[in-house]
Amino acid sequence: MSDVEKRSPPKRYRRLWHLALLVMIALSWFFIYSRQPDPVEFFEKRRSQKIQFDVESSWHERGSQMKSLRIEGFRKSGNFDYDVTFDAFECKPQDVQELLPAFILIGGINTGRDAIHIIAKRPEIARLGVFLSLDYPYDGPLHFEALDFIRNIPRIKKSLYDTVEAVRLAIDYLESLDYVDEEQITIIGVSLGAFYSVFTGGVDDRPQAVISVMGGGHLRSLFDWNLRRSGHLSSRLLSFPAAVLATWMIRPLEPVDYVSHISPRFYLQINGTKDEMIPRFSALTLYDSAKEPKKLVWVDSWHIMPDTEDLIDQIIAITYEEFRAVGLL
Repeated sequence: MSDVEKRSPPKRYRRLWHLALLVMIALSWFFIYSRQPDPVEFFEKRRSQKIQFDVESSWHERGSQMKSLRIEGFRKSGNFDYDVTFDAFECKPQDVQELLPAFILIGGINTGRDAIHIIAKRPEIARLGVFLSLDYPYDGPLHFEALDFIRNIPRIKKSLYDTVEAVRLAIDYLESLDYVDEEQITIIGVSLGAFYSVFTGGVDDRPQAVISVMGGGHLRSLFDWNLRRSGHLSSRLLSFPAAVLATWMIRPLEPVDYVSHISPRFYLQINGTKDEMIPRFSALTLYDSAKEPKKLVWVDSWHIMPDTEDLIDQIIAITYEEFRAVGLL
């Protein structure tokens, strides 16, 4: 027997591998072309019937009045009780003489408190209106072993869906305040939050404008890209089916299906030319799916992080100038 024959796997194993590959391809095509639920109808069924806002603490910081809040939404459907609970942080000028515009901020996981401090330590920005930053409605672990992840999939899915409702509850809260102009509410999403600014803006017509910072579209390609980039699944034979399955599991969360519904309201998208997580094709896929009025601004940067102060200042400046240009400030 030759060395090549010795090293070659038995034919039955090769047949099994080929069969498994064909099954993965078949399942991928099934998941890609299976019927998608209607996004608006899907999230309308998850709207809260009762809302509760609780102030947990308040303080003053650099001329702003600050609050830590607990926001809860409740819904009963048959014998099933459904609730969404999350923390939020408010920053507003101390002396309010007139109705103010409001800005909902949603960034990465557990960054709500950091985001509101970013605003408070910039008094020239804080005085422009009422800012409300959100944490995600998820209190589970952030790092998993493989089996733990599988066990937590239902919990993670619920949180992903609940976040759209959380942003809508934040709008409800702002509309209840007698110092907020409910016609001037803007959603600003950064990084992971960029996807939720688009999701919420696409199903809720109350915000006057939507801003996506470092977000993208076509989640299947985006999952595939990041699975290979991170080294979790370096082979595309594995990363592609995994990306297809992940996308199917979180249907109907696909930014491309929502962003066109933001029109005729203003849509601003800011992306980084060197962003390692959101490549150019993903950013352009999202932007090309949006309708006018819209604006895409590129910044010479990697993906935004909480400690990138210069980039944060640049994005704040861009947002301010673009809003002034279209008459929203």
